[in-house]
Amino acid sequence: MKTFDAILEAMEEVLGLDKEELREMADANLIEEDLIDSLSVVTVLRAVERRVGFPIDLSKMKPADFVTLNRMSAAIESQK
Repeated sequence: MKTFDAILEAMEEVLGLDKEELREMADANLIEEDLIDSLSVVTVLRAVERRVGFPIDLSKMKPADFVTLNRMSAAIESQK
């Protein structure tokens, strides 16, 4: 599964957000849009890990990596 799609599915599962609506918001600021907060980030990332099949090292990620879906996807992809 592609990382971007894994994030969409994880956010749908964990946060109850519609993945097709999220897809259209790939570059939107997730925090400013109140779609995700610091507490839910870890839960979402654990759900992403199950989908992509490798562990995500949070120590290799910066706060800016969680601002948009595209940034999050790129940061996770870089850990493959």
